[in-house]
Amino acid sequence: MFTTDNLPSQEVYINAFASLLDLFTEEDKQILAFHYSRPQYRMTSQDLRDEMNYVAIAVANRRYGEIAKKLAKRLNFDTRYPEYKRPDRWKVLATRDTSGRNATWILRPQVIAALEYHKLVDTKSILANQVEDVDIHEAIFSAVEGKSQLILHLQRERNHAIVAYKKQTAESLACEICGFLFADVYGEAAQSYCEVHHLLPLSKINGQQKTELTDLMIVCANCHRIIHLKNPPYSPDEIRKMLGKVQ
Repeated sequence: MFTTDNLPSQEVYINAFASLLDLFTEEDKQILAFHYSRPQYRMTSQDLRDEMNYVAIAVANRRYGEIAKKLAKRLNFDTRYPEYKRPDRWKVLATRDTSGRNATWILRPQVIAALEYHKLVDTKSILANQVEDVDIHEAIFSAVEGKSQLILHLQRERNHAIVAYKKQTAESLACEICGFLFADVYGEAAQSYCEVHHLLPLSKINGQQKTELTDLMIVCANCHRIIHLKNPPYSPDEIRKMLGKVQ
């Protein structure tokens, strides 16, 4: 049995969604697509109530739970609190942030991947609603090959599933180079914002390579842009030296 401490893999989620495609109602699919479309994949019960024109927050909670129940049953996912034995089925779909005014569901990376894989969401139109984790200016290099490699590198840094998982599992969203934390300066609006940098330059990869969480680094916008001022990028230690972080 799967639990929040023993999560199914992305592949297992994709297979579970495949078996549920005919069981999901159009309303189910609309709810999942709406959650996917939210900035940083974050949605409150109030957001869902307003989007679906439900009469009360309780209806939004119930409908979200019904979708989660279908998936939890297919995954054999235990969604109960051990101490209370109370079902919290939403945990199969999302994690929860209770630091703000309203509790927020954050879509799990495995669910993001499954929705995209089965084309239950329009990734091209959704991108406009997402706050990008990288927005590096288009650098100009004398070699076309170098420019192509940079573009591929940045595309890899925009892999929504792996970036979302990195952020969800990180102990802190403070920049690992300079220590800047967006929430400290901008408050609740930037509570879950950071950028993510891929440590291994594309030029050093031969063929396909699976990205691990250890290949990614939490960075602030300033450090990220300085990293990409040249190709291949500056290393984190080189940026720290610029900032006087390394003696």
